[in-house]
Amino acid sequence: VLKTVARDREVLAAVSNKNIFHMLQLFVDGIKAAGVPNSMVVALDDETAAWLQERQVAHYVKKIKSRTGSTDNHATSGLKFAILKEFVQVGCSVLLSDVDVVWLRDPMPVFESEQLRSMHLLVQRDMVYGLNAGVFLVRASNFTTILMERWIDDMVGPNATHVRKKKEMHDM
Repeated sequence: VLKTVARDREVLAAVSNKNIFHMLQLFVDGIKAAGVPNSMVVALDDETAAWLQERQVAHYVKKIKSRTGSTDNHATSGLKFAILKEFVQVGCSVLLSDVDVVWLRDPMPVFESEQLRSMHLLVQRDMVYGLNAGVFLVRASNFTTILMERWIDDMVGPNATHVRKKKEMHDM
């Protein structure tokens, strides 16, 4: 999928399961209306994959579950780092978006400046929590691969200390 969707080895991606089709519909409508050519969704279950296929949305299926087995938003959110790691390991940078984000235009050109191109990780600021992991860019590099491994270990590994991505991002 990345070979056909990625533009300059970059994609805008979201992760979803069958629990949030109403939000996923808004996300899909937004990326289509904004004309984001390199967008895709990682489906966490077959129902979501079928839903995306019906709407002709680029996607692939990655059946993974949280360590508790929960499929709620917070549990699903923690899975994103394992998915991100796969993207960066194959040399693809990812602008990861929650499905409750509505895109009004293609955001990728914003990240083309020399200053931003040199950054490995760009995270949205949040006035309440300091960081907001609803939208962030991860550039493909050895550094970000290691960072993803640390996040995964800290959030879902055998000695996990955090289960919320905002908390983990802030601590890193």
